[in-house]
Amino acid sequence: MRKYLFALLLLASASASAQQEREGAAAKPQPTEKQGAQSTEKQGAQSTEKKGAQSTEKQGAQSTEKKGAQCAEKQGAQSTEEPTMAALFKAMPDSLMPYLTKNNRLDMIDFMEANMKAEITNQLEGRTEMTALTADSLSLRMNETLRIDMKKVQVQTPVDSSLFVIKVWRNYQINEHQTEQIVDVYSSAWRLKESRLERSTLLKRDEDLKELPQF
Repeated sequence: MRKYLFALLLLASASASAQQEREGAAAKPQPTEKQGAQSTEKQGAQSTEKKGAQSTEKQGAQSTEKKGAQCAEKQGAQSTEEPTMAALFKAMPDSLMPYLTKNNRLDMIDFMEANMKAEITNQLEGRTEMTALTADSLSLRMNETLRIDMKKVQVQTPVDSSLFVIKVWRNYQINEHQTEQIVDVYSSAWRLKESRLERSTLLKRDEDLKELPQF
Protein backbone atom coordinates (compact mmCIF):
# COMPACT_ATOMS: atom_id res chain seq x y z
CA MET A 1 0.00 0.00 0.00
CA ARG A 2 2.80 2.37 0.88
CA LYS A 3 4.53 1.62 -2.40
CA TYR A 4 1.35 2.43 -4.26
CA LEU A 5 0.93 5.77 -2.46
CA PHE A 6 4.60 6.66 -3.09
CA ALA A 7 4.15 5.96 -6.82
CA LEU A 8 1.08 8.17 -6.92
CA LEU A 9 3.06 11.02 -5.29
CA LEU A 10 5.88 10.71 -7.82
CA LEU A 11 3.43 10.70 -10.67
CA ALA A 12 1.66 13.80 -9.33
CA SER A 13 4.98 15.60 -8.86
CA ALA A 14 6.11 14.82 -12.43
CA SER A 15 2.76 15.96 -13.79
CA ALA A 16 3.04 19.26 -11.87
CA SER A 17 6.59 19.87 -13.19
CA ALA A 18 5.48 19.23 -16.78
CA GLN A 19 2.57 21.62 -16.35
CA GLN A 20 4.90 24.36 -15.03
CA GLU A 21 7.23 23.94 -17.99
CA ARG A 22 4.34 24.25 -20.44
CA GLU A 23 3.08 27.36 -18.72
CA GLY A 24 6.57 28.89 -18.70
CA ALA A 25 7.00 28.20 -22.42
CA ALA A 26 3.61 29.74 -23.15
CA ALA A 27 4.43 32.83 -21.08
CA LYS A 28 7.80 33.46 -22.87
CA PRO A 29 7.28 35.93 -25.76
CA GLN A 30 8.03 34.50 -29.17
CA PRO A 31 9.33 36.71 -32.06
CA THR A 32 6.52 37.34 -34.43
CA GLU A 33 6.77 37.43 -38.20
CA LYS A 34 6.10 41.18 -38.17
CA GLN A 35 8.93 41.89 -35.74
CA GLY A 36 11.33 39.85 -37.87
CA ALA A 37 10.33 41.74 -40.99
CA GLN A 38 10.79 45.10 -39.21
CA SER A 39 14.24 44.10 -37.95
CA THR A 40 15.33 42.98 -41.43
CA GLU A 41 14.01 46.20 -42.97
CA LYS A 42 15.81 48.34 -40.37
CA GLN A 43 19.11 46.53 -40.92
CA GLY A 44 18.75 46.92 -44.70
CA ALA A 45 18.04 50.66 -44.37
CA GLN A 46 21.08 51.15 -42.12
CA SER A 47 23.29 49.25 -44.55
CA THR A 48 22.01 51.29 -47.52
CA GLU A 49 22.47 54.58 -45.66
CA LYS A 50 26.03 53.65 -44.67
CA LYS A 51 26.92 52.67 -48.22
CA GLY A 52 25.38 55.89 -49.57
CA ALA A 53 27.37 57.99 -47.10
CA GLN A 54 30.60 56.19 -48.04
CA SER A 55 29.88 56.65 -51.74
CA THR A 56 29.12 60.37 -51.30
CA GLU A 57 32.28 60.88 -49.25
CA LYS A 58 34.38 59.08 -51.88
CA GLN A 59 32.86 61.11 -54.72
CA GLY A 60 33.44 64.34 -52.79
CA ALA A 61 37.08 63.46 -52.21
CA GLN A 62 37.57 62.60 -55.88
CA SER A 63 35.89 65.85 -56.97
CA THR A 64 38.05 67.92 -54.62
CA GLU A 65 41.20 66.18 -55.81
CA LYS A 66 40.25 66.72 -59.46
CA LYS A 67 39.52 70.42 -58.90
CA GLY A 68 42.82 70.82 -57.06
CA ALA A 69 44.73 69.21 -59.93
CA GLN A 70 42.96 71.42 -62.50
CA CYS A 71 43.68 74.55 -60.46
CA ALA A 72 47.36 73.63 -60.11
CA GLU A 73 47.60 72.94 -63.84
CA LYS A 74 45.97 76.28 -64.66
CA GLN A 75 48.27 78.18 -62.31
CA GLY A 76 51.28 76.43 -63.81
CA ALA A 77 50.22 77.41 -67.31
CA GLN A 78 49.69 81.01 -66.22
CA SER A 79 53.06 81.19 -64.49
CA THR A 80 54.91 80.00 -67.62
CA GLU A 81 53.10 82.38 -69.98
CA GLU A 82 55.15 85.51 -70.64
CA PRO A 83 53.47 88.91 -70.31
CA THR A 84 52.99 91.02 -73.41
CA MET A 85 54.73 94.34 -73.93
CA ALA A 86 51.43 96.09 -73.19
CA ALA A 87 51.15 94.31 -69.82
CA LEU A 88 54.74 95.22 -68.95
CA PHE A 89 54.15 98.84 -69.94
CA LYS A 90 51.08 98.97 -67.68
CA ALA A 91 53.11 97.58 -64.75
CA MET A 92 56.05 99.95 -65.25
CA PRO A 93 56.68 102.18 -62.19
CA ASP A 94 55.74 105.83 -62.69
CA SER A 95 59.22 106.86 -61.52
CA LEU A 96 60.80 105.43 -64.70
CA MET A 97 58.75 107.72 -66.92
CA PRO A 98 57.55 110.75 -64.92
CA TYR A 99 56.09 112.25 -68.09
CA LEU A 100 53.27 109.71 -67.97
CA THR A 101 50.86 108.52 -65.31
CA LYS A 102 49.54 104.98 -65.27
CA ASN A 103 46.23 106.26 -66.64
CA ASN A 104 48.12 107.88 -69.52
CA ARG A 105 49.75 104.55 -70.35
CA LEU A 106 46.45 102.67 -70.13
CA ASP A 107 44.73 105.23 -72.36
CA MET A 108 47.37 104.93 -75.07
CA ILE A 109 47.15 101.13 -75.05
CA ASP A 110 43.35 101.30 -75.30
CA PHE A 111 43.59 103.73 -78.23
CA MET A 112 46.06 101.49 -80.07
CA GLU A 113 43.90 98.40 -79.56
CA ALA A 114 40.92 100.37 -80.92
CA ASN A 115 42.98 101.45 -83.97
CA MET A 116 42.77 105.09 -82.89
CA LYS A 117 45.45 107.75 -82.68
CA ALA A 118 47.09 107.10 -79.30
CA GLU A 119 47.95 110.64 -78.26
CA ILE A 120 47.53 112.03 -74.77
CA THR A 121 48.48 115.12 -72.74
CA ASN A 122 51.48 114.29 -70.55
CA GLN A 123 52.39 115.63 -67.11
CA LEU A 124 54.32 118.54 -68.64
CA GLU A 125 51.21 119.62 -70.58
CA GLY A 126 52.84 118.45 -73.81
CA ARG A 127 51.64 115.83 -76.26
CA THR A 128 52.89 112.23 -76.17
CA GLU A 129 51.92 109.61 -78.74
CA MET A 130 52.32 105.84 -78.90
CA THR A 131 53.23 105.17 -82.51
CA ALA A 132 53.62 101.38 -82.45
CA LEU A 133 52.53 98.46 -80.28
CA THR A 134 53.13 94.73 -80.81
CA ALA A 135 53.22 91.72 -78.51
CA ASP A 136 56.92 92.31 -77.75
CA SER A 137 57.65 95.97 -78.57
CA LEU A 138 56.33 99.53 -78.57
CA SER A 139 57.39 103.02 -79.60
CA LEU A 140 56.61 106.39 -78.02
CA ARG A 141 57.11 109.91 -79.30
CA MET A 142 57.45 111.60 -75.95
CA ASN A 143 57.94 115.09 -77.41
CA GLU A 144 59.71 116.81 -80.28
CA THR A 145 63.17 115.83 -79.02
CA LEU A 146 62.71 112.39 -77.42
CA ARG A 147 61.61 109.06 -78.84
CA ILE A 148 61.50 105.90 -76.72
CA ASP A 149 61.49 102.36 -78.06
CA MET A 150 60.98 99.24 -75.90
CA LYS A 151 61.43 95.60 -76.77
CA LYS A 152 61.38 92.24 -74.99
CA VAL A 153 64.61 90.37 -75.65
CA GLN A 154 65.03 86.67 -74.90
CA VAL A 155 68.03 85.58 -72.81
CA GLN A 156 69.59 82.18 -72.07
CA THR A 157 70.19 82.76 -68.37
CA PRO A 158 67.16 83.72 -66.24
CA VAL A 159 67.08 87.30 -64.97
CA ASP A 160 64.83 87.72 -61.93
CA SER A 161 63.32 84.30 -62.76
CA SER A 162 62.42 85.33 -66.33
CA LEU A 163 63.98 84.30 -69.63
CA PHE A 164 63.69 87.78 -71.10
CA VAL A 165 64.75 91.35 -70.36
CA ILE A 166 63.29 94.68 -71.44
CA LYS A 167 65.56 96.89 -73.51
CA VAL A 168 64.69 100.58 -73.63
CA TRP A 169 66.23 102.88 -76.23
CA ARG A 170 66.05 106.61 -75.46
CA ASN A 171 66.74 108.61 -78.59
CA TYR A 172 67.46 112.28 -77.89
CA GLN A 173 67.70 115.07 -80.41
CA ILE A 174 70.27 117.15 -78.55
CA ASN A 175 70.31 119.92 -81.08
CA GLU A 176 69.92 120.39 -84.78
CA HIS A 177 73.16 118.54 -85.53
CA GLN A 178 73.51 116.01 -82.71
CA THR A 179 71.60 112.93 -81.53
CA GLU A 180 72.23 110.63 -78.63
CA GLN A 181 70.97 107.15 -77.83
CA ILE A 182 70.99 105.65 -74.34
CA VAL A 183 70.12 101.99 -73.80
CA ASP A 184 68.74 100.71 -70.51
CA VAL A 185 68.22 97.02 -69.73
CA TYR A 186 65.56 96.06 -67.19
CA SER A 187 64.38 92.80 -65.70
CA SER A 188 60.76 91.72 -66.09
CA ALA A 189 60.12 93.41 -62.70
CA TRP A 190 61.57 96.69 -64.02
CA ARG A 191 64.82 96.46 -62.07
CA LEU A 192 67.62 98.27 -63.88
CA LYS A 193 70.39 95.85 -64.87
CA GLU A 194 72.43 97.94 -67.26
CA SER A 195 72.59 101.46 -68.68
CA ARG A 196 74.96 102.70 -71.36
CA LEU A 197 75.43 105.39 -73.97
CA GLU A 198 74.92 103.49 -77.19
CA ARG A 199 75.65 106.23 -79.68
CA SER A 200 76.22 109.96 -79.98
CA THR A 201 76.11 111.27 -83.52
CA LEU A 202 77.01 114.63 -84.98
CA LEU A 203 74.87 115.25 -88.03
CA LYS A 204 76.12 117.15 -91.03
CA ARG A 205 72.67 117.63 -92.48
CA ASP A 206 69.06 117.12 -91.47
CA GLU A 207 68.66 114.18 -93.83
CA ASP A 208 71.02 112.11 -91.67
CA LEU A 209 68.20 111.75 -89.14
CA LYS A 210 66.36 109.50 -91.58
CA GLU A 211 69.34 107.14 -91.82
CA LEU A 212 69.64 106.35 -88.12
CA PRO A 213 69.22 102.59 -87.51
CA GLN A 214 66.13 101.44 -85.67
CA PHE A 215 65.78 98.39 -83.40
